[in-house]
Amino acid sequence: MATFRSSVLVAIIFANLACVRAADTPESPPAGAGPQPSVTTQPSIEHVSPRRDSVGPQPKAFEWTAVSGAEGYALLLVNEIDIEQWEVTVQGTSVGVPKELVLDSGTYYWAVGAFREGRQVAYSGRSAFVVLK
Repeated sequence: MATFRSSVLVAIIFANLACVRAADTPESPPAGAGPQPSVTTQPSIEHVSPRRDSVGPQPKAFEWTAVSGAEGYALLLVNEIDIEQWEVTVQGTSVGVPKELVLDSGTYYWAVGAFREGRQVAYSGRSAFVVLK
């Protein structure tokens, strides 16, 4: 059951990686449109390490900011052509890279989703980093 749940959570993150989210590019209301209804925004997750657009050796760990009430996080790492390199679910806000994961030189993207009661409650968006050997 844990493997199935993990796969579902990672599938949600992967779907978010592939989608262009309209919420990420809000449009301004037309001039004179009057008061706009308030919009409830989803909590955000910020990437801490590796930093967005960093260049250097393969990261030893991934770290992100916490989301209040999250029961766990799912991290997905893909290469520049969206081929999955690694996926993991954890309870904390960081995870070390396993020794057996060796990344070639190139661009990689990672994203994190926060979950509560089996539902995604926050998404980090995609962040790139470049590995140089």
